[in-house]
Amino acid sequence: MPVEVVTPDGSSDLAATIREPYGALVYLLAYGGLRWGEAVAVRRKRCDLLRSRIEVTESLSEARGMLHFGATKTYRHRTVIVPAFLSELMAGHLARGVDDGPDELVFTSPLGRPLRNSNFRRQVWYKAVADAGLPEGLRIHDPTTPARRCSSPRERIPKRSRCTLVTHRFR
Repeated sequence: MPVEVVTPDGSSDLAATIREPYGALVYLLAYGGLRWGEAVAVRRKRCDLLRSRIEVTESLSEARGMLHFGATKTYRHRTVIVPAFLSELMAGHLARGVDDGPDELVFTSPLGRPLRNSNFRRQVWYKAVADAGLPEGLRIHDPTTPARRCSSPRERIPKRSRCTLVTHRFR
């Protein structure tokens, strides 16, 4: 299956149509360049939003119906710099929908459980993709294209920030 190229406007359309509170997740995938498992494993304590940084230290995967928190695909921790609009969006999401504990997951199911890729696709993703008028075969990791290509809507992100969308500091 070919990779669909998602423009920054396509990511915005998807974020606007997806069921709350997952708009911030779409933007994190698109502008942070995180993989699905990394994005859904981000914990409150890993969000330094005053400095527009997300620390990526673990990933969530599913094998044989069981969820496992573990190392990232590269086995390395990294810090991702996100644009200011995403920091503000994430701060609002944390204030409204995430418990105060430092180890709380930033994105969970409506029941407060870790997000399963298969359930999320079936219950949320496919409808949002259709409502946004995006290609039917769009996969969850396709919106990372804007971040990986270092492109952004000029009117939303200052010139200085454009090429820091995918700035990762590895440790």
